[in-house]
Amino acid sequence: MPYTPSSLVAIGFGPALTAGQRRSQLFFYRTADAQATIAEADYFLPSVDVFDTGDVIIAVGASGATETLTFYVVQTRTATGITTSKQI
Repeated sequence: MPYTPSSLVAIGFGPALTAGQRRSQLFFYRTADAQATIAEADYFLPSVDVFDTGDVIIAVGASGATETLTFYVVQTRTATGITTSKQI
């Protein structure tokens, strides 16, 4: 199942690590995709303009009939690509 931008919701902000730095955003995303699919590079590419490096995505995916929960951190973001790292 492909990424569905309408299933992504911004839910908050983190603190800036240094003065003048952009605050990281926190997002929630729910899908029927497996976490291995969500972890692939460019999975979130249709929403690349929404993310910045350091943003956190809480993703609820699926493993058969069981829901799974994983945190991802945006590592790189360009106009043509986005990579995340799986944290849990």
